[in-house]
Amino acid sequence: SSRPRRSQAYRQCVSVGLASAELSPRCVLRQQAGWNRCSWALHGDDGLFYHGSGHGMQFFSMLPMHGIEATHAMTSPTFGAGDVVGCGITYLRH
Repeated sequence: SSRPRRSQAYRQCVSVGLASAELSPRCVLRQQAGWNRCSWALHGDDGLFYHGSGHGMQFFSMLPMHGIEATHAMTSPTFGAGDVVGCGITYLRH
């Protein structure tokens, strides 16, 4: 058969992010985090940041980095099942 197996047709994606209280249960069950206006997420498969659509943008850390960390900060971080990742908020005052 020329049809791809399910494991080939659908890539698994681990995502970590935040959501507002307005996020509907339907969105939680049917969409990746970040694909709607009520959530923000970093996707592990491509290392892109998502908010409000299925089109990601390059992630930039706001943490100061030096040496080898600074070199890796210019690339999008990827992660998957078994990796330890975290998410936080930096509140900026204007």
